[in-house]
Amino acid sequence: MKRFLCVVMAMLLFCTWAFAEKESVPGAEEVALGLQYENGDRVEQDYAKAMEYYLSAAEAGNGEGMRRVGRLYQYGNGVESDYALAMEWYVRGAEAGDAGSIRNIGYLYENGFGVEQDYAIAMEWYLKAAEAGEPKAMNDIGYLYENGLGVEQDYSLAMEWYLKAAETGNADAMCYIGWLYMTMSLQPWTGCTDSWRNRGMRWTSRISACTTKSI
Repeated sequence: MKRFLCVVMAMLLFCTWAFAEKESVPGAEEVALGLQYENGDRVEQDYAKAMEYYLSAAEAGNGEGMRRVGRLYQYGNGVESDYALAMEWYVRGAEAGDAGSIRNIGYLYENGFGVEQDYAIAMEWYLKAAEAGEPKAMNDIGYLYENGLGVEQDYSLAMEWYLKAAETGNADAMCYIGWLYMTMSLQPWTGCTDSWRNRGMRWTSRISACTTKSI
């Protein structure tokens, strides 16, 4: 009985600590509510309400809230699509230390959304975001190396970055690893055998569907 009470007390202390940690992040609750309305999660989808919550979080200095505002402007969800405003909010998020915002700046440069397309600048931002631990940026770096965009094509480096992203659970990276393995099996100069194709099939089977790059 004594041991049971100790376990219960420990669990209560942990939950209290976890809740306090969550509450200690300014704007975290507003971001969570904004996501609910943006995605229609247990509430009617409402981009305007999502924007309200994200702006509230942003005013509290929350970097993710700033990024979420930027995404709404980028995609024109509830507002008119505006890449300039999206970039403005991503920059604010980056300045607040949000790795996702840093990555999204690179995404705009890679695709030429609201700015002149520049793969080299995109790579710079992706590297900064990857250094901050953003998995999508690791995947993006691999993509640029695989396709020789702004850098010399290098399958080994592409694989290295895809693996880093995949280790975090990034599904897109798992897809790219599979495709890269299967592509390598078709290149005579690699000296590879059918084992590459088999490894690729194992990677692609780890997820239900392979998608294009996402933001």
